[in-house]
Amino acid sequence: MDESTLNLFLTIWNGALAGQDHPRPSTHPVLEPACGSANDFRFLHAFGIARLLDYTGFDLCLKNVENARALFPRVRFNLGNVFQIQAPDRSFELCYFHDLLEHLSLEGMETAVKEICRATNRGICAGFFQLDEIPHHIVRPVDEYHWNTLSMARMKELFAAHGFTGQVMHIGSFLREQFGCEETHNANAYTFILQRSAAPSYGS
Repeated sequence: MDESTLNLFLTIWNGALAGQDHPRPSTHPVLEPACGSANDFRFLHAFGIARLLDYTGFDLCLKNVENARALFPRVRFNLGNVFQIQAPDRSFELCYFHDLLEHLSLEGMETAVKEICRATNRGICAGFFQLDEIPHHIVRPVDEYHWNTLSMARMKELFAAHGFTGQVMHIGSFLREQFGCEETHNANAYTFILQRSAAPSYGS
């Protein structure tokens, strides 16, 4: 593809944010579990979005955290575990993550979702690389982690049990309907856009 196509979203975001060179500091903290080596934050920075966020990212791998800090020394990148997020309840207004839950055991995935929902006050954007419209999860252990195919229905139920509901977006369908793109890199890529709908009890 040509550069203009590859940079479509970068161009849209930079255009939308033009004239906001000195935004007020964000009062809405944003969390990214499993941030890697600033894998997604690089795009937030390039698109001009990062300067509008009070961002915190964490990763289980120290090398990833060191890489992220080297790229963006003024940004908060911490060593952390999604099974036990070091933050009080509802500390972050928004949380986003990609390609995380499929790599966990089902027990670990449930713990991770509970922690993410506990630490998030308002909204969650959850990206999946291996989701399908199947009744039950397919568990595939691979060495020291997993490569599971997750059930869309079961994941909706899990988030709802912790107070978050919302929209499920199939990425291939979105690209086809909105941009006329007939091919997709991954037919099992989905994104959940969720909002807090209730106040679950974490004491049980």
